[in-house]
Amino acid sequence: MDEGGLVIPTQWIGAPSGRNLCLCERLVAALCEQMIVVECQQQDESMTVVKEARKLEREIHYVKPTVHDISMEGIQVLSDKKTTVKKCERIFEWADKPYSIVYKIIAVYLHYERITCSGLIDKLKTLHIATDPYGSVHSLMTDKGNSYGRVFMEENGFLVFVPELRERIEAIKGKFRV
Repeated sequence: MDEGGLVIPTQWIGAPSGRNLCLCERLVAALCEQMIVVECQQQDESMTVVKEARKLEREIHYVKPTVHDISMEGIQVLSDKKTTVKKCERIFEWADKPYSIVYKIIAVYLHYERITCSGLIDKLKTLHIATDPYGSVHSLMTDKGNSYGRVFMEENGFLVFVPELRERIEAIKGKFRV
């Protein structure tokens, strides 16, 4: 786990609760840094693990269901609380759209890498990339409202990619050119 492992609970939806389930749920929640919920009913073990992970302030993501299914009821409860994994996938779409504002912002960021939020905004102003550089950059720092989705966060005063995107960006950063 110290080297970036993956924990996959293998209990099937609707399976009867085991004797040591509470302990196992706490262990799964404690081991993870982030959680991706694929299936979840409102009153099942997956939701209990989610609640435990929330208590421990873990990041919780979910795969947005494409069809209504009883095994997805709990995800409807989660949907207004956290981001979806699909937002992470948008990075691949943006990499193929060099004329989009998001592509340009990411390209400028990657060109300078160690840059503050205000520094990136200033660079965008200088390069005349966005009509509202402040709003565009901040729209990439949140999942609320009509934002692009959370791509950046501040760490020690500098902008960095959110953890769930770092590996994806590394794999495709050559596509982003100023």
